Amino acid sequence: MAKTLILAQSKCTADALGEWLKLCGEEAPSETDPRRIIWESQAAGGESGVLHYETLVKRIEAAAKMDDGSLALNEVVVLVDSVNTAQMSATADGSGWDHLLGMLVLTFPEIKWVFGVVTGNPPPEDNDDKPPFPKDAHSLPSQLCKARRDPLLDPT
Repeated sequence: MAKTLILAQSKCTADALGEWLKLCGEEAPSETDPRRIIWESQAAGGESGVLHYETLVKRIEAAAKMDDGSLALNEVVVLVDSVNTAQMSATADGSGWDHLLGMLVLTFPEIKWVFGVVTGNPPPEDNDDKPPFPKDAHSLPSQLCKARRDPLLDPT
């Protein structure tokens, strides 16, 4: 059975994602449920990015584990409130939200990532080398049907 986590930047957007789950017929995580992760820190620079990343990784691992302690392939979905794909770089300096999301997606390729709001495009000079972000496969409505494979990290 799939397990759904909420990863949001505020209580308000976490509540909105919880309401989306209710519309889909699922139970929304309560405010004390470990599957509801709210990242409210806006501190930037220095080692804060590493500390934020480490904290988020531990919280996602703890919340995503199945009954047997494993992270099952395609059985965990993380609903993220928003992402700016132009800032979603795992190699960029800083500890911003989009930077952290880029690192988390690479850390957990077995998790399906679903984004409530997707903004930003790669710079025009980079568009020739990079495929477009698969918005349809990672939007909220994509949660209504199960994909055969996850195109976010698809090598083809």
